[in-house]
Amino acid sequence: MKHKSLLTALLLLPIFTLRAQSPSVLVYYMPKTMIELDVHYTVTTEEQGIFYQYSQRYLGTDKAVSANSTTYTLDEVKLHRKTIADTARCYTIDLTAYPLENMTVSLNSKGILEGINIEQPTHSDQTGHKKDPMSKPAFDKPKEKTAIPPYMEEQLMAGSIAKMAEMTAKQIYRIRETRMNILAGDVDHVPADGEAMKLVLRELNKQEEALTALFLGTRKTRHLHQTVLIDSVADTEHQVIFRFSQFAGIVAKDDLSGEPVYIDLQTQPMTIVSTRYEVPKKQALMSPFYFNQPGSAKVLLSYQNKTLLDKVITVAQLGTVQPLPQSWFDKNAETKIWFDTKTGAIKRIAQ
Repeated sequence: MKHKSLLTALLLLPIFTLRAQSPSVLVYYMPKTMIELDVHYTVTTEEQGIFYQYSQRYLGTDKAVSANSTTYTLDEVKLHRKTIADTARCYTIDLTAYPLENMTVSLNSKGILEGINIEQPTHSDQTGHKKDPMSKPAFDKPKEKTAIPPYMEEQLMAGSIAKMAEMTAKQIYRIRETRMNILAGDVDHVPADGEAMKLVLRELNKQEEALTALFLGTRKTRHLHQTVLIDSVADTEHQVIFRFSQFAGIVAKDDLSGEPVYIDLQTQPMTIVSTRYEVPKKQALMSPFYFNQPGSAKVLLSYQNKTLLDKVITVAQLGTVQPLPQSWFDKNAETKIWFDTKTGAIKRIAQ
């Protein structure tokens, strides 16, 4: 029976943990909280049209893009918690001195204690992907297609830019006139049905848009996000966490081309308080299983004298660790315990 229980406990361990311990020792960790800042920003690219100087004369507007530019705008910052194993709070169970008879111990893929005598581990703390402290944008820049100006033969034969602009403007007016005639039914060949009408109008609109862009230019907007990882949760006062440049987006905190994004972090460690799990002083027999009472931290981010984020989060490593009473695991007490693998706290107890 002893060998069967030992085998059951060991099979629940992730492979990387088995390599780091002997068959007679069970190793588990408390969780450690890391902070992920998900920075959302907008990239606006403007490209001037070849006839932008003639937009007022032929199209009656001064809203044309006069110079090529790319600008970045910081929209918002979202905070996420990432959980890893806290190697500074590692616990071992000597299975020769404390055999796990009639007991199963569940660890998640990180080696964090997930439950005792539970039936189906949830693995709720797993994250979908890993990111570097200054990761690349979440969405790659789309490949730009080489644009072919929609010139007619007469435009290409023109002897100057001014003449080409004049002829292009006339082509725009002809497209607008054709569209109005189709809508009024004043054409020799009316589209056969509604779908054919939509197709013709869609193509006319496409041609007008392409020709108008030669005067007004183009504006393209993309919404991206990038992750900044904070691996140390400690008291911090107005420290630069990264910089944001109007011309380059997120840059390193020592890159003075960007304006600073400041972090103020105030930790609130957990002190030992009386809980319903506390063991009376006269009871000296303790189990080798520990739970964590997590602390918390207030995170404040600011940029250009404006608050980007103000949030209080739970931080596992700021907590205190306490043992569970051995009486819960007597042979006659089939106690089931579920742990929060993000904080190390007890989620639920059942007998």
